[in-house]
Amino acid sequence: MDNLGDYETFIEHIDTELGNLGIRRDELLMMDHLCYRVETNERYQELKRAFQDNGAELIAENQVNGREIATFELKDPIRAGGWTVPYLELPAPKQDAPYAEGLEHAELVTVGGLDKFLQRHSELPFLHKGMNKIINPEASLKTDRISVKFHEQPLGAVARIEKRLFEKGIKYED
Repeated sequence: MDNLGDYETFIEHIDTELGNLGIRRDELLMMDHLCYRVETNERYQELKRAFQDNGAELIAENQVNGREIATFELKDPIRAGGWTVPYLELPAPKQDAPYAEGLEHAELVTVGGLDKFLQRHSELPFLHKGMNKIINPEASLKTDRISVKFHEQPLGAVARIEKRLFEKGIKYED
């Protein structure tokens, strides 16, 4: 994934910082995806095509908070820092929230349930605004050094569930 920049350093930095925060690797099943932000809709379309041209499968593209978010399953998962990352998230830019292009956050699947994980780390400044999600509740943790989210289901499973619901005409609000 040449288009992602120095993902090895990004992943290793997250791994180190999680350890510094007291989060152990055995509490995490996997780093299921990385989020790569872009500044323009043109760049979103360009990277979406480039990822597919390089063997990534577009498994979902959904409208979330007024913009498209593409979910890719990587033919060759990203490997760095002892992690294997099988998915990539590419959000189109939000109108009122510009981001510089690059890797923005990683998401990790917890072992033994999100609630138990959060209880074990109650001293950390988790943001809980994603806890009301129906399919895959999440908690985020932002420090001056990293941005990560924790949840119970891998992104690929969630994308496939949402696609099935959509195909059956079942609407739900996250």
